[in-house]
Amino acid sequence: MNLKLNSNGLLNKNGHNIIYQDKKEIAQMGVNGIDHGTMYMNDFMSLYEVHGYGKMTVKWLFSALPKINVIELKCKDGVLSFWTNCGGVVTNKDKYYNTVTISRKNLENSL
Repeated sequence: MNLKLNSNGLLNKNGHNIIYQDKKEIAQMGVNGIDHGTMYMNDFMSLYEVHGYGKMTVKWLFSALPKINVIELKCKDGVLSFWTNCGGVVTNKDKYYNTVTISRKNLENSL
């Protein structure tokens, strides 16, 4: 996979992050904090759609961050199928967003 998080290899726990593959930027995401093994992610964007980078990145995040057991995010209906294909489960839905929870175990079962 050869992915790297940010230019320094460290997760920005409260802000913007860039994921690189062999020095090429493939995805971006925001993090709104980490609490009790849950990472709260926002604004995830794979820069190259339909290449598998999104799912690869989520899988890699669980591998690179062993203390994270759950990723929680909000998404609109248009990208919900991507997140459910990554093992995500809708835990709440309001007028604008779906709250999706991806557990390490559910991701492994979706592969």
